[in-house]
Amino acid sequence: MTTERDRRRELRVSPSSDAFMSSVARTGEVFAEYQVVELSREAFAQFVETLDDAPVTVPELVDVLSQPSRITEV
Repeated sequence: MTTERDRRRELRVSPSSDAFMSSVARTGEVFAEYQVVELSREAFAQFVETLDDAPVTVPELVDVLSQPSRITEV
C-alpha cells in the first residue's frame, strides 16, 4: 500500500518570489477557513441580485491584464 508523504524541496528564490510563494500558501489557508458562508434570506437575495447585475469594467484590471505575462512556461 502506498502512502502519501510530504515532499521537501530546496529552492533558491529571490525575496519577491519568496513573498509570492508565501502569499499563495496563505491563500489556500484563507480559502479553507471560509468554505462555508452563511447568509440571511435577505443577504442571499442581495447576493444573487448582485451576481445578476451587468459586469463592471475595472480600468486598473484591464491595464494589468493587457500587459504581457511575466511568468515563463517551464
